[in-house]
Amino acid sequence: MSRLIDLTNKDFGYWHVLERAENNSYGRARWKCKCTACGTIKVVDGGHLRSGHSTNCGCIRMEKMR
Repeated sequence: MSRLIDLTNKDFGYWHVLERAENNSYGRARWKCKCTACGTIKVVDGGHLRSGHSTNCGCIRMEKMR
């Protein structure tokens, strides 16, 4: 089992990590994050944050489409 990397108070794109959340069904770390663009709070997989796969809640994409 790998060591947990503490992502609390770090920023990944528009996500700001607030605290650790419950593991997903595969046992991987998830984090409670707040979108700094719109204020949405969502639980995001740690791997998606670190890889850049998830950088915001989707509000930026919706704004660009308008």
